[in-house]
Amino acid sequence: MKKRKNKNHPAARKSAPPRPSAAAPIALSPAKRWLFRIILLLVLPAALLGGLEAGLRLAGYGYSPDFFKKIQRDGKDYYINNENFTLSFFPPQLARWPDPFIFPAQKAPDTIRVFIFGESAAMGDPQPAYGASRYLEMQLREKFPGKKIEMINLGITAINSHVILPIARECARHNGDFWIIYMGNNEMVGPFGAATVFGAQALPRRLAQLNIALQSTRTGQLLVSCLRKLGGKSKNTSWGGMEMFLENRIAPGDPRKETVYRNFEGNLRDIVALGVNSGAHVILNTMSVNLKDSPPFGSLANSNLPAADREQFDAVFTGAKALQQQRNFTAAAEGFAQAVKLDPQFAEAHFRLGQCELALTNLTAAADQFQLACDKDALPFRSDTRINGTIRQMAKEFSGEHLVLCDAERELMQTSLGHITGNETFFEHVHFNFDGNYRLGKLWAEFIGQAQSANTKSGPTNWLSQADCERALGLSIWNRQFVLQSVMRRMETPPLSTQFNNAERLEVLRAEELGLQQQDAQADAIQRVRAEFEAGPISLNRSLIHRVPSRLIAGRWNCSRTVIMIVCNWADCWASRSNRSGASRFWSRPQNYDRAARTIGSSWAAFWPPNRNLHRRWTAWNTRFACARRIPPSFVTSPR
Repeated sequence: MKKRKNKNHPAARKSAPPRPSAAAPIALSPAKRWLFRIILLLVLPAALLGGLEAGLRLAGYGYSPDFFKKIQRDGKDYYINNENFTLSFFPPQLARWPDPFIFPAQKAPDTIRVFIFGESAAMGDPQPAYGASRYLEMQLREKFPGKKIEMINLGITAINSHVILPIARECARHNGDFWIIYMGNNEMVGPFGAATVFGAQALPRRLAQLNIALQSTRTGQLLVSCLRKLGGKSKNTSWGGMEMFLENRIAPGDPRKETVYRNFEGNLRDIVALGVNSGAHVILNTMSVNLKDSPPFGSLANSNLPAADREQFDAVFTGAKALQQQRNFTAAAEGFAQAVKLDPQFAEAHFRLGQCELALTNLTAAADQFQLACDKDALPFRSDTRINGTIRQMAKEFSGEHLVLCDAERELMQTSLGHITGNETFFEHVHFNFDGNYRLGKLWAEFIGQAQSANTKSGPTNWLSQADCERALGLSIWNRQFVLQSVMRRMETPPLSTQFNNAERLEVLRAEELGLQQQDAQADAIQRVRAEFEAGPISLNRSLIHRVPSRLIAGRWNCSRTVIMIVCNWADCWASRSNRSGASRFWSRPQNYDRAARTIGSSWAAFWPPNRNLHRRWTAWNTRFACARRIPPSFVTSPR
């Protein structure tokens, strides 16, 4: 039998023909391996995201995150507000915007340009046409008749320092002569605040800035939009004012508040630095709030208080309230003092103790208790001691020729009963009434006048009286009624309606409105208003009587008061376009009530065509829209 060869035998292996060997793998150095990994992990995703970003922009998706929007009129460049700016901070259904403005991209030599930064109080809420900035504008026009005054109010309802910082970055490029910073009321309730309803609460500052940067891209906007849709329908489907925050009460010692205070300090430092480095004169304000007449919106009991102490607190507090109603302020003060010792964080007890101390003329003790009530408010819609302390600290840090501290808190106290700010200055908790706006505007004017007079020939040495300013602003009895009515509607909704002194505060407002109605009912009301406007300061040639064709003012009683009210509110838009005849033509078009309303809306949009949302917004402003509908078809005028 033939023997088979063993292929595994060494001899057999030697005699076998050699096989072709596979190519040896290329060895990568460690550095190249890491480079390859980086390309896979970073460069490739970045390229994909970049492509997505470019595609979204080409498709027209998203919005510009810039605050200013450049337009061209008559061959010149101007800036107006971008109404989509706040979408980086608010859900679309809750978006806020400033009062519309326009200013030339190239500042003229004889111009004083003033930027005003802040929230609704700086904006002039409830009616920006009569806010502090408007009183300031009238003062400066009279003081410096040879100068053009550009008053650019950047205030927006419900914003805070997180929103104001990117606005300041853009303003630093626009040659502002003065920056007026009046902010701090919304740090807890605005975007990224500890009690906000607009998204994440109490984010550390760097995370908040990352969030804002993400939404400055179209990709980030798409991501946020998808996350909101996946999160389901929001319970806040439309703007609900302060009532939206009722479920977001926060205890005085909540650690999230410390994060908010740190964020405010960092944001304020950056804002002030931007202003100083831009060459502007910065007027940094402390915040003034209604301490004496605005009780805390919410009081949270100390949950760690022993049961026996809680029962004792309830009994003492209830008894002290009864004594206060009986006007036995001495005994009531003793009871409330005992209550605040048992539970120092219960805000209402501090406020009521302050009321009793005020009634007993213990003014220092009263002021301390009112401030504690504000500081411990569980719905913190007002600036507190920590906020004003940070503002004063920042004023010291940047002290120099380009920054001054306007201590509005202390200055406005000097003109208040017992040196404690209250209803003589505010409509409700933080929004100034006509007197408060005048006093704050005059404070600002004094600072600007002092800085400007050294380089500019000034007019009269004295500042305008409040009456002269209001004549120049066209503030008539009908405008006052309109503002009071809007305040009373606000006071009738929570949390303002839940304040224990709400009824008596409403009674005061109604009495003031009744007085205006009685003036309104007089047969010569129209003639007296016209005479008052004509008697205003002659140098203020932008006053109502110089802007509006006389036939708009002289006419049938019912329609004339409506027209004066609407014209007063929107005359600044017409003046900014220097187009009285164009404005007059818009008013002459209506043929019936409905067309009158539509024409007013379209005329506003015609002056600001890039802001197409204004026409949509106009239709939502039911009060003004209703006023427009009352203009009769016979009420027309020809251009002059």
